[in-house]
Amino acid sequence: WRAWREFTTDEWIDLIVRSMGYEPTSMSRRLKLLFLLRLVPLTERNHNLIEADQ
Repeated sequence: WRAWREFTTDEWIDLIVRSMGYEPTSMSRRLKLLFLLRLVPLTERNHNLIEADQ
């Protein structure tokens, strides 16, 4: 149960991205964080996500 404390931030990010159905090993850290960002509207009330084309 307390093994979760041994996980690094990058390992947590990989775990969440993998649970979304993607394989994080070939992704950049930025891309993984963008995937996590898309979860924010599902967890925060009254949050609007606007995607801008870069």
